[in-house]
Amino acid sequence: MTKRKRLGWAAGVLGLVAWLAVGGCVIDVQPIPDGGSSPTTIKIRLINASGVALDPQLYLSATAVGTDELFVDGNKYTHFGFLNLGYLDSGDTESLDIECSAARIIATKGGSFGDDPANPIGSGQQRVLTQDLNVVCGDTVTFTFSRTGAQYSTTVSVSQ
Repeated sequence: MTKRKRLGWAAGVLGLVAWLAVGGCVIDVQPIPDGGSSPTTIKIRLINASGVALDPQLYLSATAVGTDELFVDGNKYTHFGFLNLGYLDSGDTESLDIECSAARIIATKGGSFGDDPANPIGSGQQRVLTQDLNVVCGDTVTFTFSRTGAQYSTTVSVSQ
């Protein structure tokens, strides 16, 4: 190809690009669909394997806060269990779907074990999870409250 033909070809391409730009041509790049939408909830499972009644002391916060701000009455989640008061009988299991926007922090003080919440016979260990660090939308968080002899314990696991 001669130099003159190459210059003519380049001028033609540049002319086409200029014409498209001036003519208002817009190229819209769309993402490839992933087959579904992103999850909007976190499933929280509460398992009372202690053999006694339980207040799991579940706390949720929509914002990142410290434990002093987290463990207040306004953040305690009680919309489950006996009379929707947040208590589980021995052997009870509860499954909750919580909106991700309401669950930036998911925690338990450890659980208060026994029939009388004012006079518990034991307590488990505090567990605090932070969204995007320990748990993400679509995950299942399982708190298991149990007893071995006189020792009460609280364990947590996270699964997809």
